[in-house]
Formats: sequence, structure tokens, C-alpha cells
Amino acid sequence: AQVQQAPLQLLNNGTRRQQQQQQSCSSRAAAAASTGNQRQAAGTTPKAVANNLDRLCLLRPLPSVLQGIRRTSNLLAPIMQLAGHGGEVLSMRFSPDGQVAASASADRTLLLWRTYDECENFMMLRGHKNAVLEVHWFTNGETLLSCSADKSVRCWDTEAGVQVKRLSEHTAIVNSCCPLQRGPPLFVSGGDDCRVKVWDMRSK
Repeated sequence: AQVQQAPLQLLNNGTRRQQQQQQSCSSRAAAAASTGNQRQAAGTTPKAVANNLDRLCLLRPLPSVLQGIRRTSNLLAPIMQLAGHGGEVLSMRFSPDGQVAASASADRTLLLWRTYDECENFMMLRGHKNAVLEVHWFTNGETLLSCSADKSVRCWDTEAGVQVKRLSEHTAIVNSCCPLQRGPPLFVSGGDDCRVKVWDMRSK
């Protein structure tokens, strides 16, 4: 008798488990349906959320966080394009105060640009007879130094827009130049003639 009762007990246990599982599934389904109804009533279903967001966007602008990274510069746009040279731009430098940018080009000119607002090109410096290879500012923020494939080194007054010094002691292309950052108004230049020369702005 005990041997015959075991299968009945297992069967009863199995039936109870199935019933419990069915009840659990039914409870979950009912809860899900109730939650779905609540969400639909509250407007939180995916479709309702999208519709609500559309309505919100029409009523008020998006927060700045959602509009992108907040810009911290005073430029009119993240990237400003400066157009004006007729040849390759070979060198550029900001003035010491950052208000002006100077560019040197293969078109033999130097251009000065306002850093802010419309980035206006307000001055062109002419004088070099070949590509201008490098440009630098002196620390006073008013004088420019440039060197060129025409074998010369030149200094410019950016207030008056005129050349103030022309040095032609190099016998080949002058590739590089640099003013002294502290102390007297000295500058250095180097060229294809295998020479490095140190100059003093005060000498005539």
C-alpha cells in the first residue's frame, strides 16, 4: 500500500506545482495589464511618452544640457574660416593679447585678422618677393617679424601697416625666424645658406 501511495503523492505534488505556476503567471499577467492600463492612463507608455515630449518641446525649449556642450569662447561659431589668401598659408601666430592673428602665405603677403566678431581681415602687408615662410610677433604686440624664400627677413609696424626693417644678408632661402621673448629686441634667423644670424632691431 505504501508503494502504491508514492506515485499518487508525486502526482498530487506535480499537479499542485502546475496550479501554483498557473496562478503565478495569471497574477503576473493581471499585474502587467493593470500597470499597462495605469501607464496608458498616466501617459507613460512609449507612444504616449513620445507624444508628451513632443508637446513639451513645443511649449518650452530644451535645457542647455540637451542642446549640446556649452561654449566658453567669444567666437561667433566653434570654427571660423578666414578666407583671403591667394596661395598656401604657411604660418600663423596670435598676437600676445590674442586679439589679432597674423598669417603668412605663398602669395607673398601677410594678412592681419581680428580674432573675434566676424574675424575681419583689416590689413595686408606687402613687400616680400617670394613666399613668406614664417611669421612671429614681438612681445610689444605691435611689431611683426617675417622671413621669406626671397632671402630676406623683414619687420613690420602693424599700427601703421608699413615695413620698418629689411635684412638681406642671407644668401639663400630664409626658412625660420624668431624674436626674443624677454629683454632687448633681438631676433634670430636661419636659412638654406647654412647660416644662423642674430639681429638687433635697434641697429640701422
